[in-house]
Amino acid sequence: MLTWLGNGLIFCSDPDSVLVTGSNEKTGVVEKFYLAGYTLATLGNGDLYPAKAFWRIFTVLVALSGFSLLTIAITYLIQVLTSEIEKRKLSLYIASLGTTPQDMLMNGWDGKTFRRLETHFASLSPMIFSHSQHHLAYPILHQFSSHGSLDATAFTLSILDEALSILYLSIPEEKRPDAIILRPVREALTHTC
Repeated sequence: MLTWLGNGLIFCSDPDSVLVTGSNEKTGVVEKFYLAGYTLATLGNGDLYPAKAFWRIFTVLVALSGFSLLTIAITYLIQVLTSEIEKRKLSLYIASLGTTPQDMLMNGWDGKTFRRLETHFASLSPMIFSHSQHHLAYPILHQFSSHGSLDATAFTLSILDEALSILYLSIPEEKRPDAIILRPVREALTHTC
């Protein structure tokens, strides 16, 4: 909007900057803002045209800036939405392991060890690292809200962290998942925003 306003005001600085196609009549403020908006949106319009060489070059620059702004905005929004989907996927994956730390550990218990959790923990490490990097790259992700506790990443990550703490501090080493699997998950959680 500010770019449109600024370019419209620049067109308004010269009464002869924009003319009506066919009749070559001078245009008013509304028509100049109309041309600036259409040019920024890269739609093009044959109703109006820039009158002098300077205004033709300026119109091309306005079109290039509009194309650049739209491309950057769309590219950014796609990445933000993809990151938000991955964040919710991470939350739901952790919640599928258990909705409390105790529940997670009970679901991973096979009667002798907690080795059932190894495959899940190995999958979670890269997902958590990716999540933390997306939050650094796209701070707007902090503004998205969750509909419930199962898709709230902070909540499910705390459940996972608590389950890992119980495994490390309360379970004998021979019964817990392999340290080579647990360590990356703990490191990923440590580096999460």
